[in-house]
This record gives sequence, C-alpha cells and structure tokens, in this order.
Amino acid sequence: MKKIKTLAPFLFISFLLALGWMIAGGKMYHYNYDFPVPAGINLFPLISWTLGLFAILLIYFRFEKLIKPSVFWKKFVLFVAIYWILLIFGETVGYYTFGVHNLPTASYEGLPIFKCLHAPFWMQTVYFLMGPIYFLLIRISRP
Repeated sequence: MKKIKTLAPFLFISFLLALGWMIAGGKMYHYNYDFPVPAGINLFPLISWTLGLFAILLIYFRFEKLIKPSVFWKKFVLFVAIYWILLIFGETVGYYTFGVHNLPTASYEGLPIFKCLHAPFWMQTVYFLMGPIYFLLIRISRP
C-alpha cells in the first residue's frame, strides 16, 4: 500500500500533463475508431498519454539505480532514450498493427524510416517533448 501512495503523485502528474496537452491540442484528435469524447476531450489519447508516461517512468525507475555516480544529466538522457524508443515503437505498432489513424493529421508525412507520427511538425515536436517535460516535473516534485 505504501508503494501505491508513493507512485500516485507521479500518475497524477502524468494525467495533468496529458490533460493540458488535450486542452491545448485536443482538436487535432479524431480517429478512425469511435472513442469517447466527453467535454470535447478524446479519452483515447488522454488515457494513452497518462498511462504511457507513467509506465515509462516505472521502467525508468528500474534502470535509474544503475547510473553511478548519480548525475542529473545521465538520468535525464536515460529517461529520454527510453521515452523516445517506446514512443516510436508504440506509435508504429498503433498505426500499422492496430490500424489506429488520426484522421485530421493523416495527410502529414510520418517520421522518416518509421513512417509513424503522422502529424504537423509542431505536433511531432510536442510528442518528443512530453517525456522530457514529464521527467522534469517529476524531478521537481520528487523529494
């Protein structure tokens, strides 16, 4: 039970970050599947961002102890590497395996090589920055 109380704030931070993104860029989300959209916020990306960021943090916590000496920039690079790899993997699997396509951004080129993240450049930039921003927010809030 103690571990859940310890991790709950990190899940809440990922939810707030995802909610902020959905408020700012949520009009760019309309999929080829019908996902619930209460109050104009598509629940699929909201839940995906929330749980995805949190899951990556849990994976990062497994590797964080391996960094000796404990230096901020090394931890940051580790987190960002895990995040970017899993972001590209998840987007690729979602697009090609599950066929989830975001219709308003479908006409945009995907990332070179992987051909995923079909979105305008500004939106791709946000995707790549969400992880580092989350890490910094966790770092600020962590004792």
